[in-house]
This record gives sequence, structure tokens and C-alpha cells, in this order.
Amino acid sequence: MNPVRHSALLPTLLAAIALLAPATLGDDRPPMRQAEDAVLGYLDAPSSTAPAFLERWIAPTTIEQAGRDAALAALEAIYTRLHGAEAMDLMVDAQGVLSMEMAAPGHRPGWLRCVIEDEAPHRITNLWIEGGPALLRTEQTAAPEPNEPLTWDSLQRRLDREAAGGFTGVIRLVHDGEVVVDRGFGMANRERQIPCRPGTVFAIGSAPIDFTLCGILMLEQEGKLSFDDPITKYFSNVPPDKRAITIEHLMTGASGLQNFHDIPSDRDPDHAYIDRDEAMRRIFSSRLLFEPGTAREHSHSAWGVLAAIIEIVSGQTYPEFTRQRLFEPLGMTSTGFHGDAIPEGRLAIGYGERSDGEINSPAHWGRTSWLVMGSGGQVSTAGDMGRFIESIHDGALLNEENTRRFMRFSRGLLNGGNDYGFEIYYTYTPGTYLVMLCNAVNGSNRREVGELARDLGDLVLAGSAPKFTMGVGLAPGEGRMTVMSVAPGSGAEAAGLREGDALVGVGGEGFGDDPMESLTLWLNRGEPIPLDVERDGKRLRITVTPRPRN
Repeated sequence: MNPVRHSALLPTLLAAIALLAPATLGDDRPPMRQAEDAVLGYLDAPSSTAPAFLERWIAPTTIEQAGRDAALAALEAIYTRLHGAEAMDLMVDAQGVLSMEMAAPGHRPGWLRCVIEDEAPHRITNLWIEGGPALLRTEQTAAPEPNEPLTWDSLQRRLDREAAGGFTGVIRLVHDGEVVVDRGFGMANRERQIPCRPGTVFAIGSAPIDFTLCGILMLEQEGKLSFDDPITKYFSNVPPDKRAITIEHLMTGASGLQNFHDIPSDRDPDHAYIDRDEAMRRIFSSRLLFEPGTAREHSHSAWGVLAAIIEIVSGQTYPEFTRQRLFEPLGMTSTGFHGDAIPEGRLAIGYGERSDGEINSPAHWGRTSWLVMGSGGQVSTAGDMGRFIESIHDGALLNEENTRRFMRFSRGLLNGGNDYGFEIYYTYTPGTYLVMLCNAVNGSNRREVGELARDLGDLVLAGSAPKFTMGVGLAPGEGRMTVMSVAPGSGAEAAGLREGDALVGVGGEGFGDDPMESLTLWLNRGEPIPLDVERDGKRLRITVTPRPRN
């Protein structure tokens, strides 16, 4: 990322003059920009200017509360730490805190925070280094304490800390059917000072895989295709090594197709436009990773083939099909594709490791290419993604059997993103779910953003776990689960389950492809569970009465 300020661009004399100028006098720039330039000018000027900066730019109330000597000492400590530093990143959070990521010679990058008055002359009420010296130590502006355990009760405090720490994006959390968080953080557009809001439109990474999956399931339940169909039913000139690939293989990662089909001459690996025919030519001419059906490996290209099948079967383009069959019926009015016109006030700009074009945003990347059609190339909002998540559980699009099939692909915390700054994290947990959209994820904060997402995901997923437990640790296998541990005092111990027992069915029926799904259905009821167990070569029936989860 190119620095937005550089000490070499601020000659010492001019910086000293600038920081002594009265705030807002004859200056029509936004107050945040004035404060930003004043602070950066101070850090580039001689250290002797600290008293003048204090008088001209620091609010009198702050000087009075902190004490003039203490405030001046804090200013000088900040100067010593950051003199000559470059501002590598700038943002303003929803609470109006200006954050500047500073890189000083010999130091790791750190955040300098600044709060200014709401009213003119917009003087600075606090200035501090994250975890370091501050003009005014208060409960609100001191460096955050280590995170307390995240619960629904502590949720807002955690989000406030994340806002103060510079998190940028939108978070939507629904708990027991009620929206408890629908909040924007930081800037959607730093250059225009447009904040992130719940209705801000973001690129959504690989989340469109879910739309493609849903489309295939809808066509299957309408009798227009079968999961066992070979791709030769839909495409001619399929090479011999790929003729055994079926729709089921494409959906489950068993196709053997490569992950992507861009080539070195493409202008951009995601955004360079190619049409469907060129995409299929590349995909079908590529070397297989393995013989279809013999292994599993995720493939974006496989989802591109499924998007093409949707077009062939429906007689519509993929964008037409998804808009008319998915987005419009669900009221997803802000979900679309790269190149769609989006009002500037609603459009998130990407601040990542890479940039494409003069304006790094989906509306300016050109129309969605078949490099990513079916597995990317789309935009949405947190609210629209919530509508889609809710539709999976309320039967708006899929029948009961295909809802279960969809959910086999959609467990846990899901994540998609790109190198242009955009990330999405979300869950399909019914009634209680998470949607988290970001537009400023890069090498400096990727770990912190991921930690926040995982913590929020754990909070949501814990609420979706069965309310009852047998008290066993299980290792899933092919059509069975092995008991690895039995908790003392549990229902499993009382019923006589032992370590090493193999659970092979429940209620007289085998587990099938997904043993945990069958077992979870029984656990959700809280009723005695008649387990079919193999022990020492013998088949037993052991009935376990689950107990409420603590």
C-alpha cells in the first residue's frame, strides 16, 4: 500500500508554520483532514514546536484535565516515538476516532489515535499511541485491555474495542431471530470520507458458490437435471479423461479439476474478461489432479462448470437466473455482479494488498468474467446475505431434502475473500447467525480480522449446538463413529458405552454419508437415543438418555 503521507514531502519549515496556524481559519477542508495534517506536521517539525502545538491544537479542557506539564510530556513522548514516521494507512471509525498507522524507522508499525471536538474550532481532545503515551488517560481512550471472554453480554464492549482498534467493515449478528448488531465500522471510502454503513455494498469473495449450489439444487428438485448426470450430457468435445465427471463430483470436490483456470497472459487473474466458451475450453483442456471420484480437492473451476450447466439447463444467463430465481424473490435488491452501477455513497473501496484500476472497487472492475463466474465476481450487503441465509431454513427456495444437502456443504464459519481488501465471514446457523463484511484486510491486519471473525463465529455456533449431550467424544468415519472418550457421570457412561465402541446406526437405521447429521437430529429432541453399536465383533443396541448441555 502506498503511504498517504511521507516525511520527505513536508519540509521542516513549512511544517512548523502549518502546525502553528489557527484551526479552521480560512480552511474549508474537513476537520479530520485538518487535524491529520496538523499532527503529521508536528511529527515532522523540530521538537521545539511542541509547546506551540499544544497551545494551538489541543483543547483547553484537555490541558486543564491532564495538567499542562503532563500533556506536554505526552506530546513529547509521542514525538520521540514517531518523529520522521510515515502514515501508511488512515481511517475514521464510527465513533469519530481518527486512526493513523505509522511506520517509524527502527520500530514496528503502530496506530496513532486522534479525537477532535465536534464543534469549531475542532481542536484535539486526545492523542495517543496504541498502548503508549496519551494526552488524557480516560476509560474510553486508554489502550484496550486484553479481550474478556466473548459472550452475548460482552459483545458490544468487544465491538467498541474493535472499532477503536481500526476494524473496517459491517457486522450483522442475529440472535434467536432478533437483529442484535447491524453496524458499520470505519471508512467505506477513505478518499471521500464515506463511512461504512449497514447498506454498504461489498465484494463477497467466493460466497457466490452458495448461489450456484442453490441454483443446481433448485433445478434438480424441478426434475431438470440429476446429480448423477455426466458432464457429457451438457458439453460436447469433453476429453476422455473428464467424461466420467458428474454433477455430484463437481459439487463435492471430487471432479479432479484444477482450482482456477486463469493463465499468465490474463490482465488480472480474477477480473480479465473471458466468455463461457473460453472458460470451458481452458477447464476441459487442463490436466486433472486425480481421476474423478477418487479424491477430493476444492475447485473454483468446477463451480464455473456448474454455472455453465445452470445456463444450459435454464436457458438463461447465470446473472439472469440468479437475479430472477434467487435475489428478486428474496428481496436481495443490492446483490449483483462486478460492473453493476452502485451509488458512490454505498460502494466500498478495497484497501488490500492489490489494486485493480484507478478506483479499486467491484463497480470499476468491469463485468464479471468467466474466470470466476459461479464462484465469485459478485457484490452484496450484510442485510442481503442475511436474507439468503434465512431462506435456506424457511423453505423459500429448497425442499427439505435439498436443504439438508445444502447444509452439508455449509457448516461452521465460512470465509471468502480476495487480495483487493475484501473478506466475508458468515454462518448458516438457523435463527442465530453472523455476516461480517470487510473492505480493508491486508497483511498488517489479516490475523486480527480473522481472530474477530472466529470469536464471533464461536459465539454464534455455540448457540446452534444441540441443547443436549451424550457426553462422548466421537471420531467420524465412513458410515460410523468411534467413541474416543466417555465423560464421567454422563448419559453415555450410565448406559454402558465404552471407549472403542463403534456407533454404526441409530433407531435401526444406518448413518449413511453423514453420521453426525443423523445423531444431531436425535440430540435435538432430547429423547432416549437407541444406538446400534459394534463391540468386539458383536452388534449391540445401547440406549443413551442425553442430558442438558451445561
